[in-house]
Amino acid sequence: AAPGGVVAQEKRGATPRQPQWYAADHHLQERRRMITNIARLLQARKPNAPADWMQKLPQMARRLEESLFRTAESFEKYKDTQTLKKRLQSLAMAMGLRAQQAKLREGGAPGEAAAQAAAQ
Repeated sequence: AAPGGVVAQEKRGATPRQPQWYAADHHLQERRRMITNIARLLQARKPNAPADWMQKLPQMARRLEESLFRTAESFEKYKDTQTLKKRLQSLAMAMGLRAQQAKLREGGAPGEAAAQAAAQ
C-alpha cells in the first residue's frame, strides 16, 4: 500500500470509522475469526441455502462484522462469542426497523402494496 494509505492509517490508530480501542496490529486476526464465526452462524440458520445465497455469505458476514465492530464498547465485548448470536439478532432487528422506516419515509405504509394488489 502507498504511504499514508489505509494500512498506514490502521497502524497509526483509530480512524473515524474505527472505535478508539482498535489497534489493527493486535485485532486483525480476531476480526477475521469473527467473520468466520458469523458466516458459520448464518450458514447454520440456512443449511440448504441456494448457491447464490452461499456466494453472498462472505460479504454478508463481513458487513455484519463491521457493524458489530463499529458499535462495540470494547474489544472484549466485541470478541465475546457467548453474546455473538444475541448481538447479531439485535443487529438484524435494528436493520429491519431501519428498512421499515425508510419505506415509510418513501410514502408506502407496511402492507400497502399487498393490499393494493389484493384489491385489483
